[in-house]
Amino acid sequence: MTREPKWVQIYVETSTRNAIVVISCAGIAAFIGKNQPFSIVGHIIPGIPKFEPPPFQIFDPKTNSTHTMVDILKEEGSAIIVIPLLAIMEHITIAKAFAGSAQIDGSQEMISIGISNLIGSFFSSMPVTGSFSRTTVNQMSGAKTPLGGLLTGTMVLLALGFLTPYFYYIPNASLAAVIVCAVIFTVDIQVIKPMWRAKKMDFIPWGLTFLVSLLVGLEFGMMTGFTISVIYLLYYAARPGVKVRRGYTGKGNEFILVEMDRSCTFPSVEYIRYVISKSATSWGKCHIPMVVDCVHIQFVDYTAAVGIHDLINQFNKRDQAIILWKVKPSLVRMLHGVMGEFVHCRDEEDLEELIDGASRRITIDVQTPHPGQREKFSSIPLS
Repeated sequence: MTREPKWVQIYVETSTRNAIVVISCAGIAAFIGKNQPFSIVGHIIPGIPKFEPPPFQIFDPKTNSTHTMVDILKEEGSAIIVIPLLAIMEHITIAKAFAGSAQIDGSQEMISIGISNLIGSFFSSMPVTGSFSRTTVNQMSGAKTPLGGLLTGTMVLLALGFLTPYFYYIPNASLAAVIVCAVIFTVDIQVIKPMWRAKKMDFIPWGLTFLVSLLVGLEFGMMTGFTISVIYLLYYAARPGVKVRRGYTGKGNEFILVEMDRSCTFPSVEYIRYVISKSATSWGKCHIPMVVDCVHIQFVDYTAAVGIHDLINQFNKRDQAIILWKVKPSLVRMLHGVMGEFVHCRDEEDLEELIDGASRRITIDVQTPHPGQREKFSSIPLS
């Protein structure tokens, strides 16, 4: 078995293979001449743009009028906010895709984009951000560290100053081939099967993002995936897991146990109120004590606290006990600030005592329904 010559391996493995493709194709196009059947780059304005402050007024020779900064902002409208957000999102997504298991600092990435655009504005540069195709080409060319960007930028400046006449015959197809061949290996087809087996709902944003990016453009694909992901997050935030079960104390007193799997915030408070209110009346007995297990509730905002207050008032009006169980101390202080006193406990012994007390109160009310004979139970302090 013969081995390939060493110079062949060097040419195959060298980091200049993309440049070899472009230079070879440009040489072929120059040999054919101006009658080539394919499109070429054509004339490029030579030289490095001069350093000057960014213009705050634009003169339009077609209308013979000058557009001020205020006019430009009015004309752009919401694009002034949307485009930077898309640029930041695309940049961070590219960084995460190529970083692998390494940590990405989003703040540092946004600072780098801001500084790059701030400096570029003094050289008449268009707004810039991370490019998926150029990043892939850079990686496939052998770049391992951010120093590759410095070398690339230096080569671009040198090319603009001295080599622009030689770019005339570069075929556009050769540039596209370099990008396609570099990007094609980043398409992870193997993720489809495990994603479909694990959670089919996640296939929707993946599939739509892929199709829109392929057919329309990367920016629109990124925005599509971002929008669908936000919709998913809002839906799951507004529909937490709520389980309702029937329980009995050691003395045989019945109660309704409600378990929630996450914190209570303003998107989910109405849904939680609806489930608890419906569960309280669906058992056929409107005076069964209601116990809400709060062990998984780590956070409650003001709107959710007001919703819980309204729910407790609703139970008090129909004389049905509602007990908050295993409430965190920080949440107790938060709820006390909104609603004052409410019934809560931490231990199972205290919970059983409250349920038995509420059951005895129900029995007394049924036998002698006089307000003076009703037992009142107050808030139990945290143990």
